[in-house]
Amino acid sequence: MPNYSLSQVPATMFELNNIFETMEGVTSPQIIKDPSWLGLIKASPAAFVITVYRPFIWEGRGLTGLLAAIENLILLIVSLRAVLLLFQHPSLFKRAWRSPLFRSCLIFVFLYSIVVAGSTPNFGSISRYRIPLIPFLVGALAILQYHYLELPGRMRSRRIELGTHAQSTPST
Repeated sequence: MPNYSLSQVPATMFELNNIFETMEGVTSPQIIKDPSWLGLIKASPAAFVITVYRPFIWEGRGLTGLLAAIENLILLIVSLRAVLLLFQHPSLFKRAWRSPLFRSCLIFVFLYSIVVAGSTPNFGSISRYRIPLIPFLVGALAILQYHYLELPGRMRSRRIELGTHAQSTPST
């Protein structure tokens, strides 16, 4: 099956996406413009956003759509907080990257999001197919949070707070 050889993956994803794009009534995220590996790499940011954060709050229709949009909004807020922490503390990414679990989570999230958004016909399917991705994304965000709390300046202030708290409570 030559269509599924490694060299043909981008072209096959492009073809599958175009087939569904021509169907009437199907909402298809046409993100791959060039059926090559470079085109797939260029489409990766859009694929990540489509897979992880859509539907947005203004796109949710009905109760289940609104609940999915609220879940995605929470993921977006937590992700933006993590990005803000990375900009405030540049060493945070280096510390987290040393963790093999963090690297595995990031690689899985980005590769899986490209494959799902690049080859899936509609947003309803994407929201179901992304379920295995969510624990890995939350895991990566939790590891970042852990390393943020373990930063040298944060540890000193936490020890002082804990020490002050322990001295102020009466012993029994």
